Amino acid sequence: MVTLMDPINAFSNGTGKFSTMNASASGHAEISNNEFGKGNALGDLEVAGDVVALQIGNRVWKDDDGDGIQDPGEVGINNVSVELFADFNNDGSPDGAALGTTNTATDGNYVFDKSNVTDGDPQTTGNQAGPVPGKTYLIRIGAADWAGGSGTNDLQSLSLTPSNIGGTGQPDVRDNDAILLSNIPTISATTRKSGQNLHEWDFGFMPCPNIPVNNVYLDCIVDSAQIGPVETPGSTYAWAPPSGLTANNIAQPIAFPNTTTVYTLTVNGLCTKEVSVYVDIAPPIANAGPSKVLDCASTSVKIGTDSIPGLTYTWEPAASLDNPNIAQPTASPLVTTTYTLTVLGQNGCVSQSMTTVNIDKCCARVIIPNSFTPNGDNLNDKFGPVVLENVSSVYFAVYNRWGQRLFESTEQNQKWDGNFNNEPCEVGTYFYMLKYNCESFKEPKLLKGDVSLLR
Repeated sequence: MVTLMDPINAFSNGTGKFSTMNASASGHAEISNNEFGKGNALGDLEVAGDVVALQIGNRVWKDDDGDGIQDPGEVGINNVSVELFADFNNDGSPDGAALGTTNTATDGNYVFDKSNVTDGDPQTTGNQAGPVPGKTYLIRIGAADWAGGSGTNDLQSLSLTPSNIGGTGQPDVRDNDAILLSNIPTISATTRKSGQNLHEWDFGFMPCPNIPVNNVYLDCIVDSAQIGPVETPGSTYAWAPPSGLTANNIAQPIAFPNTTTVYTLTVNGLCTKEVSVYVDIAPPIANAGPSKVLDCASTSVKIGTDSIPGLTYTWEPAASLDNPNIAQPTASPLVTTTYTLTVLGQNGCVSQSMTTVNIDKCCARVIIPNSFTPNGDNLNDKFGPVVLENVSSVYFAVYNRWGQRLFESTEQNQKWDGNFNNEPCEVGTYFYMLKYNCESFKEPKLLKGDVSLLR
């Protein structure tokens, strides 16, 4: 529609109506005539009327896969109660009572406008029908379908899906915009200018909340750990089996089983998830090896057994070892010593084993001369062992060539004086036998030999 000169008669002013498709005239109106100003006297045409009302709203839907995004085939939820509150101070809490209440249609859509919001600006005198421009409102699920932090009636056994996930295409058009404020699904929506309707505020509800898998590993260092998802207000939780848990009816119990256990979490009585708690408390192998003996032939000996990769070794006492932190150190004790091996595994578990290194006091210090002169000069007058060290018992005997025993003694310091039956024996060769035991109580030792009697 435009202003025209001569819309119907000459020397008149008016308007004409033309098609936007082919410019054909479809009507004229004469406003004045006999005016030389022609159509210019009318000026421009302006639209006059009431301010265009605002609408805000969109959809409540069932997010079957719990991804927070409306996917093909995911249907709206009918008859869900939705409420509108003012939040003009932007503190996330309603400024007062609900400004309007509606229920979703069969496709899950809802809308707030002047038809269900009597006064959209309680701060302004008089009623301002519908939402007003440039204000922040809270859109919340009503008490008819959400109570005590969980869904009821049309939202029974449903939980709020993840918020503001985005997604490809039109991110904010497809995802869930609600979060839990005071345990109620809530959207904070700020209106724009008059006529700029906002049909983009969606509530998504899923039959099963997102339950992340958080398998844990326990050993001798970490013997307990928290398992399970962050609690969703209003949801119920049940763990099975209950053994090895601090509680079986909360979202995140502490697990401390003695063996590897697979726990099943059931949320809201219908959603399940398995969580594995792996337990490694097997003690490492600790083998200090058999006991060893040090005698006169050696002053050190290797103890322990072969090293196993990944294990840490510690020996005590460490003073007589060449390296107390290896699997097979060399021991050089001066006295009989029992060593304790402590083995630490990678799982923090510890085992111990012991072994003893016995010191066999030497019996090799036995010296017997091969001749003597029993002539009464007090020099080499008697025959017998001249050195006996670390010997606990002795039997010493002397025989002639015919096997006749001429002398015997069990005293270490008693020796043969060269006589038999108080008569001097003739010069010649005689034979001896020495039996003795070491202080370490090994098998008895035997020495045999001959000696020359000289005058």
